[in-house]
Amino acid sequence: MIVQAELIGLLASPNESLTIEYKSWLPLSEKQGCAALAKAAIALANHGGGMVVLGMRENKVEEGAIRSQPRPEGVRPYRQDDVNAAINRYADPPLHCELSFAEHPETAVQHAFVRVPGGHRVPIMSKRDYSGVIAAQRCYIRKPGPRSEEPHTAEEWRGLLDQCVRTGRENMLDAIRLIVQGHPSVLPPAGEANACRQFVSEAQDRWQQLINPLPEADPARMPNGHYELICEIENAPPPQICENYCGEWIPPEP
Repeated sequence: MIVQAELIGLLASPNESLTIEYKSWLPLSEKQGCAALAKAAIALANHGGGMVVLGMRENKVEEGAIRSQPRPEGVRPYRQDDVNAAINRYADPPLHCELSFAEHPETAVQHAFVRVPGGHRVPIMSKRDYSGVIAAQRCYIRKPGPRSEEPHTAEEWRGLLDQCVRTGRENMLDAIRLIVQGHPSVLPPAGEANACRQFVSEAQDRWQQLINPLPEADPARMPNGHYELICEIENAPPPQICENYCGEWIPPEP
C-alpha cells in the first residue's frame, strides 16, 4: 500500500536515485510516451523495483533543479489500464504497476506515481523498438547517475542475474517451508514488506556507491561472493549517548 505522505515527500524534496526516476508528463496516447515510460519501468523492475514520478522535470534556469510542472492540455489524465498497457506494449514478461496520485504541496498540481514491482525470476526485456528511445530484445538496468541503460560489463550483468537468482531462491525456500511446516509462512503486512524492500534497495545502492571508486580487484568488492541479512529490532529503547561521545553505548536507566 502506497502512503500519501511518502508520495508528497517525493514531490517536496525531489531527489532522483536508482529506485526513483522523475519524468516530464508523457503522452500515453503516443508511442514515444509509451516507450519512454516502458524503458524506465523495465530498468526499475530489473533493479528490484522503484517509482516513476510523472510531471516533474529539470529546470535549466535553476541549475537542473527538479520542479513541478502543470500537465499540458494535450496529455490526458492517466488511468491504471493506460499505464499498464503502455508499459506492456514493450515489456516482456508483462509488469503490473500500481498507479497513484498526490498533490504537490506548493504548486497544487496533481502528479502521477507509477510503482514498479521488483522480485522477478527472469530479467525483464523489451520486445519492440521505438527509434531513439528503446530497442527490441534489450535489458535495461539502473546505473549511477542515475540513468537507465543496458548492462555492458560483467559486473552489471552479474548484478542483474544475481537478483533473479535470489528471487528464485526465496520461492524455493517458501516451498520447503510449506513442506516442513505443513502450512504457508505468515507474510508481514504489505506496508512493512514494502518498507523492508525499500530499506534493502537503498542499502544496496549505498554500498554500490561506496565501492564504485575502488579498484576492480579491491577486497571490499567481495569478489568471492557475499550474502545479505536483514532484521528489525522491535520495541528497543533508543541508546543514550554521553555529551563527550567516546564510542561506548550507555544503556538507559531502569
